[in-house]
This record gives sequence, C-alpha cells and structure tokens, in this order.
Amino acid sequence: MKILHRLVAFLLLPVLGYLLGATIFFTFWDRIDVGDPAKAGYVAVAESCERRGPVSYKGFGHWYTCTAKVTQLADGVTRTMKAGFLTPEHIGREVAVETTRRYREITASERPYTWLAGVLLFPYFILWLFVFVHVAGPVLPVRRRGRKMPIRYQKPGTES
Repeated sequence: MKILHRLVAFLLLPVLGYLLGATIFFTFWDRIDVGDPAKAGYVAVAESCERRGPVSYKGFGHWYTCTAKVTQLADGVTRTMKAGFLTPEHIGREVAVETTRRYREITASERPYTWLAGVLLFPYFILWLFVFVHVAGPVLPVRRRGRKMPIRYQKPGTES
C-alpha cells in the first residue's frame, strides 16, 4: 500500500499538477485580440487549422495549430508560418502579430488576458504545494536531527 501511495505522490500528482497549471495558463495566454493591423509591422491571416489535444503540453482541452500567411507591411513580403494562438475563427481575418527570435516565430500583438493567467497561477501553485505536502508527507522518511540520544549507562566496575 505504501508503494501505491508513493507512486501517486511522486508520479501522478506532479504530472496532474503540471497539466492543471498549464490548462490555467494557456487558457488565458492563447486568448488574443486581433489588434489594429494598420499599426502593426506584420499581419497574419489564418488559412487552415488542425485541432490538437485533449491532453498535451498545454494541459487539458483542445487547441489549434494554424497555418497562416504572414505579411510584413513595410516590404510586402509574405511567408507561411504556423501559430498556436490562432483559432478557426481567425481564418480569413487579419490579426496584428509580431515576430520573435530572428523572425522565426510569430506572436500576437494583443494579449489582453495574460495578467489573469499569472494572477490565477500563483494561488493555484500555493494550493498545489499544500496538497503535495499533505499527500507526500506520510511517505517521506522522518529525519530526527538535533535530537539528543540517551546516555548509555554502564555497570559499575566495567570501564572501556
């Protein structure tokens, strides 16, 4: 029974904790606004989307990987890129985007709910830590440091 308790505490609970935390984070991180395409340096128009999930590194639930045509407004150069923040409702609509890491990835210009992800993750992490300590505490080895050991008494006349 103790081995089952350890498996739950040290294998199942961390994975479940990560997946729930990722679900909270990506639920709000992936919510975007289309922004103002006229003021943006780049504009993305989603062409097709693939549904992913129900369990992935983004947690529980379904999410999409969309192929989008990204146009740099200054030059008119168009590239086809993949984006994980676009959804099927963005197909055919212009979304203001920015590039990161030497123009290799795109990210949304307007992410209005990112602060909410951080606000919700902090208490979730504290709660998860208390649950983990409560579940894992009984199976952790008890360390008794700083405890005085009793003095062994010897019979009179026996000296070592």
